[in-house]
Amino acid sequence: MVIIVIPLEGCGSCVENSINYIKNNPFNDNVFFIISSLYKDRLSEFGDNKLNNCYLDTLKISNKNNMVLRTPKAYGLNRGVIERIINLEYANDYGDLELFLKDVV
Repeated sequence: MVIIVIPLEGCGSCVENSINYIKNNPFNDNVFFIISSLYKDRLSEFGDNKLNNCYLDTLKISNKNNMVLRTPKAYGLNRGVIERIINLEYANDYGDLELFLKDVV
């Protein structure tokens, strides 16, 4: 399973790239997206969106557990254990993510 956490208060271009990645790539049931924000009004921007396997972190769990700071991150899990973390800061990071998804999904 892969969980991609996107902090809306993070790097603007990084967040935009991640949102576009969600919209442009169909996934199976093993990939989930969590949109995180410290401010509820930012999350409301995504309330009506029908993004595949996308969830809003209204309880700020990802922030409380230091899962994200400024850049989106992909967490690869196997039987509930994190095996790999990819920072999604630069364009070539998505190539790394694609290779990782081929192994996991």
